Amino acid sequence: MTDLNTQEVHRQFDQASRTNRFGLARAGLMGGSADIDSQSELIRRNNKGLQRSAGLGEGAGADLRNADERTRQNLTSMAKTVMDTGQVAQLALSGIESNAKNAAAQRAGATIGDLFSNLAWAYMAMQSSGMRGGQSDGSSPETGPASPRSLYAGC
Repeated sequence: MTDLNTQEVHRQFDQASRTNRFGLARAGLMGGSADIDSQSELIRRNNKGLQRSAGLGEGAGADLRNADERTRQNLTSMAKTVMDTGQVAQLALSGIESNAKNAAAQRAGATIGDLFSNLAWAYMAMQSSGMRGGQSDGSSPETGPASPRSLYAGC
């Protein structure tokens, strides 16, 4: 379970990093503070996802060990009674199979979710709302009236 979720965290991180990189490049923000801030947020969320992945795996392992221990205790108490050893062996096998099926079902439901979903266009939204560069009128130093970008549209 830890491996599956860790692979998913890495996949989501790679995808979010690409989206972030292209978004920042499109906005002309590569190498600036927005780039540094977004990369640190991506790394923070990646680390959080890896920790959650490890926790899910450890929790699933602990649950399976507890279920196996309960099964063992039940079988021990049954074996002390006058049960046939063949019956006890059959109950042991069915108990272990049941524990394994429950663990597999929990594994399917225990995923890390979407860690980076709301980061894809965070800095693009900041730019369009005028928060970037401290400009209250929505313009920025790069797109203000005297900037090279407003005077020359480029190719």
